[in-house]
Amino acid sequence: MSLDTAPGEPFGVLHVCAVPIGNLDDATPRLRRVLAEADVIACEDTRSTRRLLDLLGVTTDARLLAHHAHNEQAGAAGLVPLLRAGQSMALVSDAGTPAINDPGVALVAAAHAAGIEVVAVPGPSAVSAAVSIAGFAGTGYHFAGFLPRAAGELRALFADRSHELLVAFEGPSRIVASLAVLADCQPTRQVAVCRELTKLHEEVVRGSAIDVLAHLTDGETRGEFVVVLAPLELLSEDAPATSLAFALELEAEGVRLKRACSIAADRLGGTSNALYDAALAARGNG
Repeated sequence: MSLDTAPGEPFGVLHVCAVPIGNLDDATPRLRRVLAEADVIACEDTRSTRRLLDLLGVTTDARLLAHHAHNEQAGAAGLVPLLRAGQSMALVSDAGTPAINDPGVALVAAAHAAGIEVVAVPGPSAVSAAVSIAGFAGTGYHFAGFLPRAAGELRALFADRSHELLVAFEGPSRIVASLAVLADCQPTRQVAVCRELTKLHEEVVRGSAIDVLAHLTDGETRGEFVVVLAPLELLSEDAPATSLAFALELEAEGVRLKRACSIAADRLGGTSNALYDAALAARGNG
């Protein structure tokens, strides 16, 4: 009988499995059991997954089938029939949780559409790990995936998400350039740059954008990075700001004026319509 398949139930179960992002001790007993008992393991790289199984001491007769960014749609179409035939499947990425900036969304959606049960086997995620150790307050966060490469797009992202906790991935060849854009347009914004999370050389650098940039310019930039940006605080004892000033600053950073006024009203008080009229007057358009 396939894993988690009840007597008389024709379909297998798709297990979406989080695997370690570095430290192998983060592999849960449940993950090891699911991988050991699955009929099929869908993975980004069969060689990497085979090595992971060996490192975890997992013995399995499962077929390892490639399911990556280049064959995701076709791969999903080929994997669903196996689930419909009653085979249990574990979906894994090379590290962390599938379908979060990794392949897997198409397969999960296709399984749901076919009436197949989809079960999470939760565990490591670089996103939640970075947010948990950044120490920035917020009621939620915006995950942007990998940061845009173009400076203009970066500026727009930083400006539009000024009022939010922003989380993104960045690679070693781009981290300094991306932080330079942030330091140029929002130099006082608090940022935590997390490098090589859970690995031997894990490092967290936390401070203002300009200070973190200085550290990275002179420091180590090998490895993978998760960047966490705190909501931009324009109110402080040393630098008081009004709602109008906030709205105009956001507009200068690329946010549409109506949107900037709405953000300022939510954060600092007033009404967005009144702020919009005042902003137009301040620009000489009123």
